[in-house]
Amino acid sequence: MALNYRRILRSKLRVKDEIAEYHFFDNDDYKSWSGISLSVFQKKGGKLTVYTRTQISRSYYDLVHQNRPIRSLRHHFGGTFETDEGKSRYLHPKSTPPLPHQSGCHLAFQTFGGNLIKADIYLMSRTFPNKQWEKTGVLEFVDATS
Repeated sequence: MALNYRRILRSKLRVKDEIAEYHFFDNDDYKSWSGISLSVFQKKGGKLTVYTRTQISRSYYDLVHQNRPIRSLRHHFGGTFETDEGKSRYLHPKSTPPLPHQSGCHLAFQTFGGNLIKADIYLMSRTFPNKQWEKTGVLEFVDATS
C-alpha cells in the first residue's frame, strides 16, 4: 500500500529519539487542507514508536488518510495504538467529504484570512510618525473608510 508520505530532512530540529519525519499532503481536488505529519522514534532497546498528527483544521481526507499508516503498521507488525477516540480506535470523520469546489473555496478563504493576519502584523510592527494613512487626499471614498 503506497502511503505517499515524503521524508522531511531536518536533522537540526529533531526531537529527542526521533529518527525520521514524514509529511503527507494531497493536492488533487484540494483534498488536503493541512496534511499529516508522521514521526518515527527509536527508544532505548530498539523499540520503535510512530506518531501521526494533523491540525484541527484538517480536511475530511486528511483524517481518513491518517488511519492508513496506523492500519498498515498494525497489519505488518502488530502492536497497539491510541488515538483521540481511545485505545485501538481509529479516527472517524464527523461529516461527509466536501466537493472539490467547496474544498477549493475553503482553502482560498483560509489563505486569504492568513494573508490578512500577516498584513495586520506587518502594519502593527511599522511606525508611521506622520500618520499618512489617515488622509490620502486622492480618493474621498478611501479616506472615508480609513
